[in-house]
Amino acid sequence: MLSVSGVNFSNRTNYQKTTNRVSNNPKLPQLKCDTVSFGNAHKAAVVGTDAILDLMRNCITLMAQGEKTLVHDAISLMQAGKINEAIKEIGKVAPPNGAIIEVAEGTKILAKNWDGSAVEHIFKNIPGFKNLGLTKSVDDSSIPAVFKAAFGYEPKTTIGMVGWSNVKPENVKGGAGLTKAELTKAYEEAIEEFFAPVDEYFVKGLGINPKDRVLLSSVSYSGVDKAIMDYGEKKGINTLTVTPFDYSIYGRSEHPFPTIITDTIPQYVDVYSTLSKNIVVTGGRDHAYKFDAGTKWVNPYKGLAIPIDVLKVYKGIEVPATINGKIENAAALAYSTFSDPIPAGLIAKFSELPDVPEKRLLMHPAQKALASAMARDLGI
Repeated sequence: MLSVSGVNFSNRTNYQKTTNRVSNNPKLPQLKCDTVSFGNAHKAAVVGTDAILDLMRNCITLMAQGEKTLVHDAISLMQAGKINEAIKEIGKVAPPNGAIIEVAEGTKILAKNWDGSAVEHIFKNIPGFKNLGLTKSVDDSSIPAVFKAAFGYEPKTTIGMVGWSNVKPENVKGGAGLTKAELTKAYEEAIEEFFAPVDEYFVKGLGINPKDRVLLSSVSYSGVDKAIMDYGEKKGINTLTVTPFDYSIYGRSEHPFPTIITDTIPQYVDVYSTLSKNIVVTGGRDHAYKFDAGTKWVNPYKGLAIPIDVLKVYKGIEVPATINGKIENAAALAYSTFSDPIPAGLIAKFSELPDVPEKRLLMHPAQKALASAMARDLGI
């Protein structure tokens, strides 16, 4: 396991093979079972299948988290036939939610549902997917290790985008008659209309190494994250995804990107923001405004937050900045709140960038600002 400044990248372990080796070891004593308690009822566990399987799942999770001594003690109790004691011992630290378990199909995430219950989600073993393990925080010194684990190298510029996962019909002006699905699709198209010309300027116009830029998103396959992931797949751009346990249930099973998992949503925000040198705020509600882009509004030295209301600019559909005192459009709010929503000097810097035909397609100030920020990262 690689551990760098609080970042853990867990190597996959074939637990099935490990289990087989243990069960075939003739030196181990025969496993005996006692009476297992289930709530107020008591059942004689003739073989104790359910209880033992649940106990072993927790042991596997804790082993992956480095709790080897605890797991060894629990297994010793099991070998002595003290199943109840082993369950109690493991239960002291085994989390009811938020576990990462390697299974035959891929990586199983035990997430938390809205009602607090546990929900299982499996990211399947498919080309492109890589479980980067549990990450609590990333600092500047560990950024290279993150990208090396994901792609084998550190990119020069990274672009994240935040905004809506869906667009509510009751909140829009214009686009009358469109359903939530249709509005969300229009929003996803608008994001590509904004970003594609910027990307083409560098790749086609200036001929940069395609590996020099990386996209970042969450795993939720809707809205802004879907737009990023779809564009990354279509253009072959390396894309890194980040998710807290609670958001993992919104990802696809067949998720073709390296993925970092965090314990909490604040940890997710910190990791995502630290890894994204540039964050484009395309819309979004109070989470996008206060948290996803919040660090970069306040501390621009950590990177840039560039707002653009893509749905209004490219589709003529308007979502007000606030409705009944609640933030409904983070991008619009940035323009109404900050005297200089586009970071100072970036648009002026744009005029100094190489003049190729693709440059003339960058019309919006936010496109020019993002191009200048990326050029700075790329050393152009």
